[in-house]
Amino acid sequence: MKKQTSYKVDISLDTHGVVHEAQCECGAGQGHTAHCKHVTTVLYALHRLSVDGLVLTEQTCTQVLQMFHHVKPYTGSPMTTADLHKLQSQNYIYDPRPKERINCSAYQSHFRNTVLGFQTKEKMPVTQRYKPANPYALFSDHQYLQSSEEDLFLQQENLSTITEVQQETIERQTVGQHTNIMFVCLDAPWLAATPDQIVSDTAILEVKCLYVAKDKCINPATVPYLKDIDNTLQMDRNHAYFYQIQGQLLCSNRELCYFCVYTLQDMKVLEIRRDRKFIAEMIPQLQ
Repeated sequence: MKKQTSYKVDISLDTHGVVHEAQCECGAGQGHTAHCKHVTTVLYALHRLSVDGLVLTEQTCTQVLQMFHHVKPYTGSPMTTADLHKLQSQNYIYDPRPKERINCSAYQSHFRNTVLGFQTKEKMPVTQRYKPANPYALFSDHQYLQSSEEDLFLQQENLSTITEVQQETIERQTVGQHTNIMFVCLDAPWLAATPDQIVSDTAILEVKCLYVAKDKCINPATVPYLKDIDNTLQMDRNHAYFYQIQGQLLCSNRELCYFCVYTLQDMKVLEIRRDRKFIAEMIPQLQ
């Protein structure tokens, strides 16, 4: 069975706890008299629950920090040469050479013959007698535009500046892609956030389910990102979750976040206010 596949199992018991009938969505579990390993697993889990009082649950998605900013391994096929020619229509890089010298078919052969046929008495190879080319010199020696090529690329991709209309368009387009909406920061378009729930025009909701404390009461000893300050449960300002909450408040333009910590035995809700000073110090570090 694949890990991402889930099956619905139905089991009917009589008053004496005897299995009356059972069925499963898998191929082997069709029908009221069918038997499959999924039905057996559910029955064994119920038995362990009645004996030990514990149930084994999978790790929740809210327990792990977001990973969308990490580079993911590329599993696709390499880009074909035909697709590379399509990218030439996007003139992101300025080439100062004359048009007749750009993409000249015989240039590689000419350059190779020139290097190999170079006549000199020196024993040092010709490729080591000259300094390597500086690819960054283009933007300083051949700058004819008001903005650099890097800045133009960032502007075209809406990574350095974004209008309110473009911001609203992105938010509308992302509705339905996940269980919530993605907010793009108007002042920093490269920064976005997806709160768990929008409570109101001024508040959002973020839920965390700590797997290691799923069967425990919530306190600073069981939840590492909580602190007891003056007999009040507060969030650790140095923890990554506090940075996440402040980033969500910035992107969603809200003032309050209801931070809910949930376990099978307890639930606590903390009110975290928007800290503008903290955000002002956080933005330069992200840049």
